[in-house]
Amino acid sequence: MKLLKSFFDRYPDTQLPMMFALLYLVCFYTFGQYFFSDTDSILLQLSKVFDQYGAILVFIGGFMETLFLVGIYLPAGLTILFSIVLDPTIPNILMVISLSILSAFSANVINFAIGKYGFMKFFNYLGARQILEAQSKKNNSSGAILMSCVSPNILGITVVYHAMKGMNFYKLMWLAFLSTLIWVPILSLIVLFIGKDVLKEASSLIFFYFFAAWIAYLMISQEVKYYLEKRSATEQVD
Repeated sequence: MKLLKSFFDRYPDTQLPMMFALLYLVCFYTFGQYFFSDTDSILLQLSKVFDQYGAILVFIGGFMETLFLVGIYLPAGLTILFSIVLDPTIPNILMVISLSILSAFSANVINFAIGKYGFMKFFNYLGARQILEAQSKKNNSSGAILMSCVSPNILGITVVYHAMKGMNFYKLMWLAFLSTLIWVPILSLIVLFIGKDVLKEASSLIFFYFFAAWIAYLMISQEVKYYLEKRSATEQVD
């Protein structure tokens, strides 16, 4: 239990996907023969849904993933992941990237209002106070804002924090927008290459692989953020 606590202390965002992964495994080994035996049919049905509602789902997913604290508890970003993996064509990938950037910008306008006008008090029951206090101890330079979209959740928290501290709306929105321009294409390409290999397996555990990839992404993004904060702190001391 101590090891598990240490893990979640270092990677707090992994709690939800870890819970979903464990729930999936329980369901798979309990009811797998009835619900998960025909993976191709499941993927076909998902493809039909995304063919019809893909753009809407991608926008909602990107918006919810970036909205302050919501993305931590709601795995909305999976809609973006599935959209790329199910249709790995250039036009679709460009559509996903564009809508992800637009949806993140829209969410950050709301994030700015949450921080600027004190609406984050409504999020206190989700741990807003503790998260923002932790943010105050981190590197909060302009460069850190540019790096924050390595995780949409972190981007949303960063925007709220700087809005609370009085940063100019246009400067903050511009930095947040640049952050998405840098990271959304990179993350989309990572999903594309990982997703291709996962779909080749076409096994009944395919959705568990998605959760595992999600957890790995959160861990890597957190390690990148730790590294950048440590390097920035070292440079400030020097």
